[in-house]
Amino acid sequence: MCSIVVPIVLGVAQAGLGIMQAQAQEQAAREQVMFANQQAEQQFQYDQLQTEAARTAELQREAQREEEIRRNTELAQITRANEIAAINTRFAQEQEAASQKQQEQGKRALEAAGQIRAQGRIGANVDLLLADVRRQQASFDYYSSRNLAFIGDELQARKQVVQGNYANAIANQTPYQKKMILDPLEPMKRSMPSSAPYRLAAFGSVLSGVSSGLNMYTSGAGKGPGGQGNFFRDL
Repeated sequence: MCSIVVPIVLGVAQAGLGIMQAQAQEQAAREQVMFANQQAEQQFQYDQLQTEAARTAELQREAQREEEIRRNTELAQITRANEIAAINTRFAQEQEAASQKQQEQGKRALEAAGQIRAQGRIGANVDLLLADVRRQQASFDYYSSRNLAFIGDELQARKQVVQGNYANAIANQTPYQKKMILDPLEPMKRSMPSSAPYRLAAFGSVLSGVSSGLNMYTSGAGKGPGGQGNFFRDL
């Protein structure tokens, strides 16, 4: 009986070892797939965080640029208003100065005419003298008004320059163009390995163990007295 038990036990042990190896290989393959999928998921979550951080940074840059444009526009408006106010003040001063000069010249003309009349003379010479005073007064008023008009034209041209500078300052401010940041692609998860190959390997191990046990017994029985008859006697 012992002659058959030992080969069977060895065959069963060999089969069990093969089954355990197949199970261990299957478990290792599954753990490898799980680890790869976990790594892919962690990388995907990291990419998502990076994407959100990049989008937040783009929004901040856009907001900063908008605030910069707002400040520059406000500064340009203040500068334009101050320059135009200074031009208007300059023209008002020129008008006041021209008016004062005309008034002073008018006073001098009246004084000159009064002195001519005070002499008590009459005739063509007196009329010519008075006409000359009036001509000088008219000539002074004309050139004074003409100079004031030239100054007004010059100051008006300066206003146009100020307006042009303001328009250029506004037009040259370009808003921030946000970069398009795409969502990260979801990882392609690996499927768990099929159990079929490992079951087949385990089944093959069982067959191999049984076959080895039978071969071992058959080989041992053939060497003993009586040949294969010992197998039936052992049974």
